[in-house]
Amino acid sequence: MLEERSKSAKNDGVHTFKLMSQSLENFSGVRPGLQGLLEEGAWAGKVQKGTEKLFNSQNTVFYADIAIGTPEQKFKVVIDTGSFILWVPDRVCKLSSSPCRNHHTFDLADSSSGKVLGKVVKNGKTYLKIGRLQYGTGNMQGVEIEDTVHIAGLEIPKVGMLTATTVATQPFRTAPFDGILGVGRGSEIVDGVQFNVLQTTYKKKLIPKNIIAFYFTDTPTDASHAAGAVTIGGVKESLYQGQMRWHPVAEFGVPMWTIPIESLSVGDGVNVCEGGCVGVVDTGTSLIVSDGDRVGQLVKDLGISQDCSNYDSLPDVKFEFGGHHHVYKLPGHAVAIKQVDAQGDKMCGAMINTMGGPTEEAEVAPLVEDGGVMEQSQANVDEVVPEAGARKLLGSGSPAPPENSGDYGKPAPLSENPGWDKITAMYGGKPVVIVGDLFMRKHYVAFDNTDPKKARVGIATRKSLSADELDQVVTA
Repeated sequence: MLEERSKSAKNDGVHTFKLMSQSLENFSGVRPGLQGLLEEGAWAGKVQKGTEKLFNSQNTVFYADIAIGTPEQKFKVVIDTGSFILWVPDRVCKLSSSPCRNHHTFDLADSSSGKVLGKVVKNGKTYLKIGRLQYGTGNMQGVEIEDTVHIAGLEIPKVGMLTATTVATQPFRTAPFDGILGVGRGSEIVDGVQFNVLQTTYKKKLIPKNIIAFYFTDTPTDASHAAGAVTIGGVKESLYQGQMRWHPVAEFGVPMWTIPIESLSVGDGVNVCEGGCVGVVDTGTSLIVSDGDRVGQLVKDLGISQDCSNYDSLPDVKFEFGGHHHVYKLPGHAVAIKQVDAQGDKMCGAMINTMGGPTEEAEVAPLVEDGGVMEQSQANVDEVVPEAGARKLLGSGSPAPPENSGDYGKPAPLSENPGWDKITAMYGGKPVVIVGDLFMRKHYVAFDNTDPKKARVGIATRKSLSADELDQVVTA
């Protein structure tokens, strides 16, 4: 059992769990990042409310504890609204992919509740399919399995997921988390098993509504305190104040958390979304990310002095989303980063960026799935895994065969990111703005997919809680 499970509170089936934090000097930018309502009385005695904490790195990377399998194997995962698949590294990944060597890995052979999915018979031989996920920066590929997921006091059986056999070096090598728990709107079914964890949780009536909501701290926290909170099954009123404004999701071809942006500007500057932008609200992205023209104008209007002399007087960044004529504001300093070198000299810059950011490290990017679906290799024998290698591949205690040995097929090459043109093409060529954690550190944001035809994103003013107050919320 997860240690945090003993701290879960019960209230109308809503579960809140904490986010955790870890400071990494060289990791900033990317964070690789749950359908009609039943009568209220139908949930009496059937569902619970719990709380766990979230963690962040340099106040940019938030992740949480979950467990998988029977007995439980523990992992730290990013809760990512920009994707919908759960994946963690497979044991074999440590042997075939160096980014996995510093992370916890999963051993299916040690779980009595797990099994392999997606077997394919070709020419009298049985193969296992490889699933691939492409993010804005980095990607992974792995074996499709089902197992029990444990999160926030919930035990969710028969969840589809991937165990990664290969992951891209960036950004996973130095990431403080092991894998990603996607909580987006997409869906994938393999052998009758649902791969969307929240949808599975809701369908099994473990939560009253298919809602997930996020509270992020806007100041750094140490490891002893929660750095935020995630609530599933509903919203947590103690984490926000005033009105929750619900914005209808607009469909642009890819089932993401997309809401129209009618206006985006800095101070009295230019509305860079005149005519409308697609706003992708993504917990898997740390910054505000868009194309060069929009970013250039916003940074110009923000006018940050490199020496930080105007840091405390920067103009507000203003958002207006479809569905409500309400202006949400971010104070200018909330989208500025201040750094101090060894000589004590200050340097400031904007945290509004294009994909890849201003450096060659390409670590600032949204986590957007390739086409919104999980790719599966079925036709090419070089892209599937022979069942004969399954025990080795899935962790039986024996070493995996050498990469490209032919024992279980040559892995496909992993690219670092799909490019901004491909991302905008996913939305019909409309201008896209990724609304990342910078926005959510000043607002409480909820994602409601209870009725997929009426999906919506709720935004409210977050309460400014001290570290001790937030700890009380997630342990109450």
